[in-house]
Parts: sequence; structure tokens; C-alpha cells
Amino acid sequence: METLSGKLRYRDRIALPTGAEVRVRLVDISKTEGPAVPLATQEFTTRGEQPPLSFRLEYDSKDIKDNHDYAIEASISIDGKLAWITPQELPIFDNGAPPPILQVNLVKVS
Repeated sequence: METLSGKLRYRDRIALPTGAEVRVRLVDISKTEGPAVPLATQEFTTRGEQPPLSFRLEYDSKDIKDNHDYAIEASISIDGKLAWITPQELPIFDNGAPPPILQVNLVKVS
């Protein structure tokens, strides 16, 4: 198993309430039709933590194929409603290995 780790951030000066739901996924975005295929997911509920929020995704390196495209998708929900999302997928493995610590910037859902 391999691990991707990183930090989720957003620019808004808004504190997260306790109980915000965080989801981070490593997905295969190679297919042009249909949803992205998840390879690893981490979900957790905040207990007072504030951004930057740390995450770790464990994936099987055998699932990574040279001719496929991969990305990180992340979101934060409050009371079941999306509050912040990745504005677009963050490409991973473009130049081989990912950076040691990913910096994922989220934007407020309007």
C-alpha cells in the first residue's frame, strides 16, 4: 500500500463548526463518460479542528496505470450541505510520483 497525504485549505475566514463532514478521494478520471472511479477515500467529522485539515489516503500502487489520469477531489459539508469543494480535480501522478504533501485548496459553494 502507498499513501498520499496532504492538507485541505480554504481562503474564507470562516470557522468550521464541530461536526463538519470532510471527504477526500483519489479518483481515476480517465473515463470521459460516467463518474470518476474512486481508488481511496477518507471521510471524517471535525471535532473543532480548523483548516488546514490533514488527510491520508492509502491506495494500492497496482491500481495506478501509466496511461490513466488521476485526481484528488475533496469537500466539506455542514449539516448535510456542501460548503466547500475542490473547484476542479487536482491532477496527481502527472510526473510520476506525487508531491510529499499535497496542498488542496477548496472554494466556497455559492
